Amino acid sequence: MMDFNSTSSLSGQITALVDAGMRQARARQSERQYLGASRLGVACERALQFEYAKAPIDHGRDIPGRMLRIFERGHVMED
Repeated sequence: MMDFNSTSSLSGQITALVDAGMRQARARQSERQYLGASRLGVACERALQFEYAKAPIDHGRDIPGRMLRIFERGHVMED
């Protein structure tokens, strides 16, 4: 019997490629010299200070590709 409800592995491959492209594009971006307006609502002042001081991000704590896609949608909507 055919399983018509299975997830296409092609979509998973495409998503992985898009995520890799988003990570590469983010790595090429220059660092901001300011804190964006979206950071005003952050309750943790320590996190803001680390971000402002450009403290290095811990290994393994990078932003996943899915989140980068969500951020990119937000940037497009702002424009």
